[in-house]
Amino acid sequence: YFVSSIEVFSKRFKIPDDVAGATLMALGCNGPELALNTIAIFQPSNIGVGAVIGGEVFNVLVIIGTALLATPEEYMPLHVGQYSFWRDVIFYVISVMLLYHALHDGRIDGWNVMWL
Repeated sequence: YFVSSIEVFSKRFKIPDDVAGATLMALGCNGPELALNTIAIFQPSNIGVGAVIGGEVFNVLVIIGTALLATPEEYMPLHVGQYSFWRDVIFYVISVMLLYHALHDGRIDGWNVMWL
């Protein structure tokens, strides 16, 4: 039901498929992490950082790999536009660098929050 809901939402608001996949699907997949980190604000612990990093590793390795294995043969090889590919790679690298910068000294201050 989730994918069909996103399709209806995307058509209604004229959101391109790749943008909807990168934003709305990401929100749906990472909703539990968002809830966990919101709770961690009021109940201090280190589980929030672990959930974000662990969830990202899972998303990149397992979900993408499983999706590739589940893709029917008639769609293989998958064709991804260069613009979409490099946009995603660049933003992923920037986000990893910002996360490293925020966490490398073991403290998160106001400047780290602003950059993230």
